Amino acid sequence: MMDSTINLTLEWSDFIPIMNLSYHQKNNRGVYVWGFKIGGEFMPYYVGIADKINLRIYEHVNSIIGGKYTIYHRNSLVNFKSFIDQEVQTDKSKGKIYLPNWPSSYKNFLVSRKDLQPHIDFMVDTFTFSFAVHDRKQDLRCIEKICINQIGFKNLGNTIDGICDKFVINHIGNLALTESFKGTNHI
Repeated sequence: MMDSTINLTLEWSDFIPIMNLSYHQKNNRGVYVWGFKIGGEFMPYYVGIADKINLRIYEHVNSIIGGKYTIYHRNSLVNFKSFIDQEVQTDKSKGKIYLPNWPSSYKNFLVSRKDLQPHIDFMVDTFTFSFAVHDRKQDLRCIEKICINQIGFKNLGNTIDGICDKFVINHIGNLALTESFKGTNHI
């Protein structure tokens, strides 16, 4: 860790189901975690940053609906971590049932969309997020890396990670989410 490490506190919002997000709510800059709330338990799936968090959340949901993100069988979503490194299941009875490979896979998505629809609907219906406001745009990429590492890159659907030692982050607020952070900045 660098000598000039800064202590930073992120205050996480309560979970917000996508159905409760209003397009006209204030758009904040900061870091967010989205995932799926199934059976009362939140499973973080993705950590990101945005200048306008609410708009970015809508983009994520639209990417699920539009075939730009991996689609998991609705009965496997609760255990998505065990399928992250696996290929699409040929019988589509569990695990990954669609893997985007844009733009070549889009035709396959369109042809299969009726079969995929119940699984997409389940992902959207359980889509939930939390966010922490942070106004200094220049810090956000570093904060994102630290949060990814604290939850664990292998526990998320994120495709990038990294290391940043600029901050030691303390998490407050949403207790169910803050317990997901392991307290280390490293992978």
